Amino acid sequence: MNHRAGLDFVAWIDDVPYDEICLISHQGKANLYLFEDSVFGLCFNLTLKCNSSNCDFVKAFSTSKKFNKLNEINLRIVYGLRLIGRGFSAAVKLSKMAYRSLEERILLAATEVAKKTMATAAQEVKSLKNSKENVTRCGESVDSTWQRSGYSSLNNCVSVLAIDTGKILDVEIMSQYCRT
Repeated sequence: MNHRAGLDFVAWIDDVPYDEICLISHQGKANLYLFEDSVFGLCFNLTLKCNSSNCDFVKAFSTSKKFNKLNEINLRIVYGLRLIGRGFSAAVKLSKMAYRSLEERILLAATEVAKKTMATAAQEVKSLKNSKENVTRCGESVDSTWQRSGYSSLNNCVSVLAIDTGKILDVEIMSQYCRT
């Protein structure tokens, strides 16, 4: 068994009420054994079992919480690696397919949050200007950045900020890269 799972087990065992753990093992007449059932990236599914013939104590648990049927720790490691600019090569415990799948889910969630946030910012400007029209006149600042300095970069990002609120109204990612 992997030694890292034991560390997570110690944290789990502290949260379990005393009466849920096998009493025979507490009396020193039997031992509890920890089995690693499966591994999904950085998450371990473990089973704690009493070896006494008089006891049917079995407790299965995971070392990570689930979020939409996904192990939270795997989502967090992919998100963290993306935040620090590292990619799949830094995620040694995840397959490339699993990494890309989690990356896609994070992208969908981030896109949804960004759209809602920008829509709320636009509504805030509209109410600040007391506008009933579809188009509201407001001061804005437009800024752009390239992935690399100079004109050799294939990727660009443009953002529009409302001067009145300082909030982002729109973001556009542009790329000259074509996957064929």
